[in-house]
Amino acid sequence: MKVEEITAILTKEFGPISSKFTLLDLTMTQATQAHSEADRPGVYVYWKNGQVIKVGRHLTNARTRALKHIRDNTEGKMAALKNDSKCHILLYTLEPSACHWAAALEILFEGKLKPAIKSGRRG
Repeated sequence: MKVEEITAILTKEFGPISSKFTLLDLTMTQATQAHSEADRPGVYVYWKNGQVIKVGRHLTNARTRALKHIRDNTEGKMAALKNDSKCHILLYTLEPSACHWAAALEILFEGKLKPAIKSGRRG
């Protein structure tokens, strides 16, 4: 799956609301650096070679939350991505006043993208 296909899922489902989201496509190195657009509420998608690895959200700082999966080695697999130049974190961020849309997008992406590592909330 390509990044454009992931974004198309958002656009198709959310219509005009999709413009509330800003997409940032970050390498793992870029993701470790603070960034005003990245340090906002939103949904993160770990993506590598066309495969979705992990989807999640945070209501205040999606970038920081995404990186905790590396630190915590979620499912015993995520730490290996720390220095992987082929892995990206796609961040679909929002203004803080629109943070409630992050939960809806996470649920949509979890169902449509079928990540290799499922959310703990989904079982």
